[in-house]
Amino acid sequence: MTTHQTAKQPNVTERLWSLFDQIGVEALSLNFAQALAEAEGLNRTSACIAFYRWRAARLVPAEPQAA
Repeated sequence: MTTHQTAKQPNVTERLWSLFDQIGVEALSLNFAQALAEAEGLNRTSACIAFYRWRAARLVPAEPQAA
């Protein structure tokens, strides 16, 4: 297979976010995210950074209710 025939591989952040989404915000802790990344052959530090960005993106603050 030539390089022109290969499909685009997801970058590390995309791979981590996909894994994190499978677990969910309520169940995923930082330690679990790092262990999950290591099991996939990815870096713990990258997992830590991706975890906090992923969590911030998923935890959208509730809009204040009108009085």
